[in-house]
Amino acid sequence: NVMMRFYDPTSGKVTLDGVNEKDMRLGDVRRAFSPVMQDVFLFSETVEKNIAFYDETASHERVEWAARTAQAADFINNLQEGYQTIIGERGVGLSGGQKQRISIARALLKNAPVLLLDEATSALDIETEKQVLKNIMEKKLMLGNEAVARGLYENGVHVSTAYPGTPSTEISEYAAKYDEIYAEWAPNEKVALEVAIGASVGGARAFCAMKHVGLNVAADPLFTVAYTGVNGGLVIGVADDPSMHSSQNEQDSRNYAKASKVPMIEPSDSSECKEFIKAAYEMSENFDTPVIYRLSTRVSHSQSIVELSDRQEVEVKPYTADIAKYVMMPGNAIKKHPEVEDRINKLREYAETTPLNRIEYGDKKIGIITSGMCYNY
Repeated sequence: NVMMRFYDPTSGKVTLDGVNEKDMRLGDVRRAFSPVMQDVFLFSETVEKNIAFYDETASHERVEWAARTAQAADFINNLQEGYQTIIGERGVGLSGGQKQRISIARALLKNAPVLLLDEATSALDIETEKQVLKNIMEKKLMLGNEAVARGLYENGVHVSTAYPGTPSTEISEYAAKYDEIYAEWAPNEKVALEVAIGASVGGARAFCAMKHVGLNVAADPLFTVAYTGVNGGLVIGVADDPSMHSSQNEQDSRNYAKASKVPMIEPSDSSECKEFIKAAYEMSENFDTPVIYRLSTRVSHSQSIVELSDRQEVEVKPYTADIAKYVMMPGNAIKKHPEVEDRINKLREYAETTPLNRIEYGDKKIGIITSGMCYNY
């Protein structure tokens, strides 16, 4: 109660990151905490809405992640309607341990800097309590580039290629540490992308990393693979360098996505660097397209908390010789052009519903559209 300023101390002080809480706005103090109390309060709503209480924009995947981390997924899936089961006021019909696990999942989804557990596992058996606490501790402070590599590992990527160049270099350095990923440096970005394309055509999930000016070198295969499409998912990681910290120009890779007519995803921090990789590969395989994954210096080299998961193995798809699809002679390319335009229309519809794009309401007098690192400002 004192930490969250339901009461102020009569003597002494409580500090948060070295700042006296009395000098902070009350809302800022309370947003910094994810509390889980012994006496849990649940609402007469669905399980999913109870877990997403602090973040109504949370995707179903994020809700499922929080439930798994809190050891709640198994019993939720056994409920009559699963995550859409309506639970009564205060969780009537659930055991004390089940209510506590839903409350823990809710706090984890909030992802505040401080997780405050007040006898929060008192109704759990010893083994479940140990597993919940172990899951909670499986977080790591990561560079954005390291988080991208972790995303490649967790999402079953088989091949990672790159040409080194700041701010993208560390992606491949970290990817090479996973035995499950074949990683190699190439003599230039064009060769790196062609190797990744070959792996994709062969049915493997592939990733290619480079800095923004490297995309100039790789433009030839980029524009061609935009027409051929993929077999295994193909994601092209491009790290832009606004303000030219280590580059000869500050070109904007978003223009390449427009020109080549392929989708682009922009994470804003290390957590999204890892999480959005899954969406990138699903998009690539569902829409038969390469996906550009745009980073920038501050995203690549800033650190934030990342929640780790196990690797999900993805089988290599069978290769089928398909000259009409993969050999872009003029006669074949002309036929592919309408397919590319149709894909753009389908991606436009997808962009209207994907949880990657979300609305966060504050003061409705003014609206701000943002992506990538700019979101943090």
